[in-house]
Amino acid sequence: MRAADLMSRSVRSCHVEDRCDVAARHMWDGDCGCVVVTRTDGTVAGIVTDRDLCMASWTTGKSLGEIPVRGVMASPARAVLVSDPLDAVLETFSKEQVNRVPVVDPRGVLVGLLSIADVIRLHAEQKAIPAESVLKTIAAIRRPRRAATLALPAPAQRVGEPTVSITPQAIAAPCATSPAAPPAQKSAPSATPAAPSTAASNKNKARKNGGRR
Repeated sequence: MRAADLMSRSVRSCHVEDRCDVAARHMWDGDCGCVVVTRTDGTVAGIVTDRDLCMASWTTGKSLGEIPVRGVMASPARAVLVSDPLDAVLETFSKEQVNRVPVVDPRGVLVGLLSIADVIRLHAEQKAIPAESVLKTIAAIRRPRRAATLALPAPAQRVGEPTVSITPQAIAAPCATSPAAPPAQKSAPSATPAAPSTAASNKNKARKNGGRR
């Protein structure tokens, strides 16, 4: 079995000179997570994913219509030949840790797209691929990559956007808008009557004795 037997021929693509909003529109219309970027002659220049678009907009603070695709796409794209056997395709998935690859003819012109989902579907429907090969490929794709050596860029701040700074002191301090603590409740009166005072006791004794002291 070769790449041509499994690939999808309905591929969404955009031109290398397009902006990212064009790629996003193709993803929306095609219900897909990537778009192949091609040159005027149809050869593959790169590939861009929905994640690439999100990160590009977040890190630059620009709309997708302001960002060129060539600055976001993964290039060169890890493509496979239409005549490559399926084993070679699985090796490309594992080595490059990618979920999909463009399929090209000997001239490098885009003819299809092949994803790991296509491989899984083939195994589920026809059992044409050993389960062990499929599982090894998925495990290799999901293998943790080396930690990035570059610092994560802070998201660009838009003009007029308020800046919020949170410090440990601010977290520890009570919020100004929080409701005040309820007043302390008065203690309930004791069920046992209080003992009469000494003066009141002597007065009662005098009444019993007819006022005599």
